[in-house]
Amino acid sequence: MNKYRTTAILLFFLFYAGLGAYGMEPVDIHGFISQGYIRSIGNDVMTDTTQGSFEMNEMGLTFTTQVDPRLRLGIQFFARDYGEYGNDEVTVDWAFADYKVRPWLGLKAGSMKIASGFYNTSRDIDSARTFVILPSLYMESFRELFVGIKGLGVYGYLPYGLSYIASAGIGGNEEEFEDSFLFGTLFPVIFRGFASQISGMPPDAFTNIHPISIREKCALNLGLVWNTPLTGLRFSATYFGTRLEADMAFDIGGNTYAQEIVLEETATIIYSAEYAAGDTTVAAEYMIAPFYVEDQPKRKMESYYASIAHRFSERFELGIYYSELYPHYDDKDGSQQREGLPFHYSWFKDFCYTLRFDLSYNWIFKMEGHVIDGVALNPATYKVRDFEDTSRRWEVYLAKLSYNF
Repeated sequence: MNKYRTTAILLFFLFYAGLGAYGMEPVDIHGFISQGYIRSIGNDVMTDTTQGSFEMNEMGLTFTTQVDPRLRLGIQFFARDYGEYGNDEVTVDWAFADYKVRPWLGLKAGSMKIASGFYNTSRDIDSARTFVILPSLYMESFRELFVGIKGLGVYGYLPYGLSYIASAGIGGNEEEFEDSFLFGTLFPVIFRGFASQISGMPPDAFTNIHPISIREKCALNLGLVWNTPLTGLRFSATYFGTRLEADMAFDIGGNTYAQEIVLEETATIIYSAEYAAGDTTVAAEYMIAPFYVEDQPKRKMESYYASIAHRFSERFELGIYYSELYPHYDDKDGSQQREGLPFHYSWFKDFCYTLRFDLSYNWIFKMEGHVIDGVALNPATYKVRDFEDTSRRWEVYLAKLSYNF
């Protein structure tokens, strides 16, 4: 447990213990817990999902209090297991002080959720959405980058249904980066392919590629939402960007070398639209993600989706979406062979359907299926010995039970 997390927990419990002594408002306590089962056919999503896996769960516990009409304090502890990621380690998901000066100006300080698209701030709360797995635009494999931002922020509500948010500080959790998909899996593959192109040596000549250290310098989050005069129709635009520096080690011919890699910008820009009419909600989002590594060709990821969900009764809801993701927006068929991977590593096309059953106010059960073409940015398919052994077309099935209070 890092110093930031330990300090935040200690300060919270000291604060909580002192509330009663000073006659302040009581603390509101809420939480959620969910357990999922995942099975895939054709490729693993994470380790051994072709055999079926229960390594898919989230737990959260939230404490908030209204110190006075303008000042609100809160903290959320969170743990998740997603294959080899998370492993149920307790982290501080967010912890901040929120001071409302005017309706058009509020101030936040601490660790805040990142506004990225409509649903990033609630992505870990299963009961808040129809789908088990969000569309690929939300890039579950890059979750560490979008957990939160530690720093200062402002927000407010403006005339004509407009609202805004702006925050700056340090994003993510550096402790999680070394074993993350980005640095532990994807970067070695990209590094091997790029080094091979430059040197003329075969990719297999570069072995034992891994990060030595990772440093995050700064992060910026901007968001604008417009709730239109038409009831249920809203639009948003969000930006999140950060700068990362990593020292990567690799072996050539029995000798070990190190290379600094600077990600000048790792960003997502998302444009969103949603229309809720009665029991039906339609949404569409588009993302362009600049991914600039110093001294390498600039690249951009692209992703978009459209979804529709309809509640047929108090207990039953059906949702579907179609999503596409491309690691290189200007090479959607892999013909440029930038990483030297098979063509089907150049796209990820996903048709999803979900059945949601609200068993009671607190209990929710979901069943979901995915029919997929391509394996781009799917963690497990970057860890196989032979990339040609992966399947272009494959399927994923999930079931999930959630409880919230």
